[in-house]
Amino acid sequence: MADNNDASRILAEQFAKGLESTSKLLHELQTDVHSGAVAMKGVTTEVSALRDDVKSLSRILRDENSDRSVIGRLLTAEKNIESVKEWIDENKEIKKTSEANKWQLRLAVIAGILSLGATIVQSLLGHFLH
Repeated sequence: MADNNDASRILAEQFAKGLESTSKLLHELQTDVHSGAVAMKGVTTEVSALRDDVKSLSRILRDENSDRSVIGRLLTAEKNIESVKEWIDENKEIKKTSEANKWQLRLAVIAGILSLGATIVQSLLGHFLH
């Protein structure tokens, strides 16, 4: 009977230790769950703030408080850049044409001067030879 009592006592002690260990584990689990919930609440708060920031940024880019939006201004700037490029290309053509015209003008002036010189020489020769 003594062996039976010792075995029961050992079994009761082991059971008590198991319950105590289980209680500690449950407490740690509860603490972890609580920490996770607190962390999740923080994540939820950050995500909510991020969502509000994205909405605000979208509104600024799209609407900009009844003024022209950033996207509208960007499109206008792109059109202006294209217009400037076209103007530069046109002026390059004008400059090429202008350079050609300058040479034509120079040749015409030289031809005119030579013609004038020839006329003067002819007049002088005609005047002195008669």
